[in-house]
Amino acid sequence: DWDDLRDLTRAAASVAVLEDLLARPEFHTSPRIDIVEEMRPEAQRAAAAVRKAAAALLAQHQERSSTSSSSGSVVQLGATLQVYYHLRELPQAAWSAVQHALDKAQIVSQALWSPTAIQQL
Repeated sequence: DWDDLRDLTRAAASVAVLEDLLARPEFHTSPRIDIVEEMRPEAQRAAAAVRKAAAALLAQHQERSSTSSSSGSVVQLGATLQVYYHLRELPQAAWSAVQHALDKAQIVSQALWSPTAIQQL
């Protein structure tokens, strides 16, 4: 549970550093370093947890933004985008959010311009 969004952004920054370190070629050649291999599963679990939390926050923001907007939701969106920035996944997250907004707009447009809606005008 991420009560303080600053904790999530710090965790994302830490995960990014860990992923960079663990991806280095010298950690993938023989001889393997035992401590690095012991750390790898925990680092992967932490990365998955951060990504899952960020995805949940983005989905939550998208659901809220369709009904209302507040300064709290803007802060939440900013923190969520910061997490994706740290993870180097900001472009994908942004395009996902754009696609979600386009899908919602298409649904509303279809309802607005349906033959039934036009007849009621």
